Amino acid sequence: MDLPACVDDFTTYYGVPRILVEAIYEVEKGWPGARVGPDVQGHFTLGLLQVNSLWFDQKLSVDLQRYGITAEHVQNDACTNIGMATWLLKEHYQRSGDWAKAVAQLHAGPKEWKKGIPHAHDVFRRLERRTPTE
Repeated sequence: MDLPACVDDFTTYYGVPRILVEAIYEVEKGWPGARVGPDVQGHFTLGLLQVNSLWFDQKLSVDLQRYGITAEHVQNDACTNIGMATWLLKEHYQRSGDWAKAVAQLHAGPKEWKKGIPHAHDVFRRLERRTPTE
């Protein structure tokens, strides 16, 4: 499955490199409707880019319901999934200044981001294979 055209809209709007989103997709191997898990904390990964359901936890300061975004939308709608993932990547990158840390936080959450480091390494290895060296 190729990524839908909305990936261009979201990566442009949030200033996230499209190639990074493509690499995340290739590593995650998600699809619309995917719900994988639960992990040890009881969370699932959802949809195309496997967004962690922890982002819908009421303890986090993200008020997604205010924007009408539900876990079901993120799980089942590819563009909602891509939109949320690129927004989260942008937010994490702005805080850390590090795309690898942003990917780790997207994968494992802001408090457990160090657990996402192996995943970030997988994503960046995928990027290295795709990017020609000069």
